[in-house]
Amino acid sequence: KMADEKKKSVRLWFAVKRLDLSEDSPFRPPLEVYIPKDAESHTVRTILWEKLELNQPDLVVKLRNNRGSLIPINREIPPNSKHRPYLLEVCRQYQHVSAEPRSIIMPSYSHTIRTMLQQLGGRLERLEQIAPELRNRRNARLDAEMEELEQKLRFLNTRLQEAERYQWQGMFKKHPLW
Repeated sequence: KMADEKKKSVRLWFAVKRLDLSEDSPFRPPLEVYIPKDAESHTVRTILWEKLELNQPDLVVKLRNNRGSLIPINREIPPNSKHRPYLLEVCRQYQHVSAEPRSIIMPSYSHTIRTMLQQLGGRLERLEQIAPELRNRRNARLDAEMEELEQKLRFLNTRLQEAERYQWQGMFKKHPLW
């Protein structure tokens, strides 16, 4: 029966480092663990916790490959050898990071809002200063466009007057070459 279970499972090797006991704890000799091929993630974690004899709920288990990268603890862990075991680190929650309570108010939030209001106030002041000048600019632009249109009208009028002097003399004076 034990041989059947080994055939349906994957043999993994883990070098365990208990950081929850002390920061400079050495690695223990590689631990051999059999994980069923069809096991779910929580089952794999339960098997590891039982093998490591962990009974404190606030412990965190980190699994690293031989390059030191974190890998997920699930049934997809590829098999390894005793000479290249996975590194299994056990530590307490917030052991390496100081926990702070969550809050919406950040220290720089009020500063950011204050600067945005100051910028908006500055923009409004500039618009108020420029407001009389804007009317003058608009009038100057309209005057320039009106002058340009008047020049075009004068040109068209002269062309129309020139065209009125000509009269229709019938067909072509010369025969076309077609």
